[in-house]
Amino acid sequence: MATKLTEAIRNQLRESGLDPTNFAAEFDLWKSRGPNGEYSSYLFGKDGAYGSPEVNGVPNTLRHVHLVPLKDVSTLTRWDKDWRRRTRKRSDRHLVYVSDPYYGHLLLWILDEPGSHEIALMKSPDARQLMLQFATVADHFIQTGEIIA
Repeated sequence: MATKLTEAIRNQLRESGLDPTNFAAEFDLWKSRGPNGEYSSYLFGKDGAYGSPEVNGVPNTLRHVHLVPLKDVSTLTRWDKDWRRRTRKRSDRHLVYVSDPYYGHLLLWILDEPGSHEIALMKSPDARQLMLQFATVADHFIQTGEIIA
């Protein structure tokens, strides 16, 4: 399944020194491995859905995967340990995405540490607005295959 990127995450990845095309290819390979893929990649950890916001009335459509922590040394140490043990890797750094059986995967944004969990829980008006924007982009992609961000 093809992996596409919003222009926003392309810029975010470039600013971090990452090649967006390579990142998308790594994600695509990881997702192609199914549920066992979580343990096949150092870069990607726990994969899960956001119960809200709903996308066109459907919960758990907007998804996220935990990424290697960059700022929290103790979490990175734990990540490395979990990677070696092939156990679930968690962090406070999330890649927000949506998947559609016809159009593939769309990578939306990376919520950097610290604070990604608070944003996902929409604990502030700004966090709620951001998550609703993600849901809007996800809905448009699922309905049309077009990327509006």
